[in-house]
Amino acid sequence: MSIDVPRARTFMTTHARVLDRHRFEAVTTGSAHARRAIIDALGAYRNPYGGYGWGIEPDLRDPGSQSAGALHAVEAMAEAGPEAAPLAVLQGNGRWAAGRLRRPRRRGLTALVSDALRQVPVRARWR
Repeated sequence: MSIDVPRARTFMTTHARVLDRHRFEAVTTGSAHARRAIIDALGAYRNPYGGYGWGIEPDLRDPGSQSAGALHAVEAMAEAGPEAAPLAVLQGNGRWAAGRLRRPRRRGLTALVSDALRQVPVRARWR
């Protein structure tokens, strides 16, 4: 099966978030500008303490940082590549994630999503 890139580009332009548009552009063109733009777009989802929230994972609209958001950010950073992703951004996300892992959990595991999601509207699968 072949992919109709022009049709995909039209769809991304009309329906995708800015972050996803830059990710698509980076994958389809290899543009250094698009890779840097991924990191810039990630800034809209970054919290002051280094984690990622604010709907970076489209089904989680919580402004607080979540594990799924951190993973989504790391995937976008990987697509941007080491030339585009500043070390400070990676370290901030790493510090936030390490802090989550140090917190004791009732069942001994780190939750996929935090208890804060009980106060914000999310899709049922995240409850």
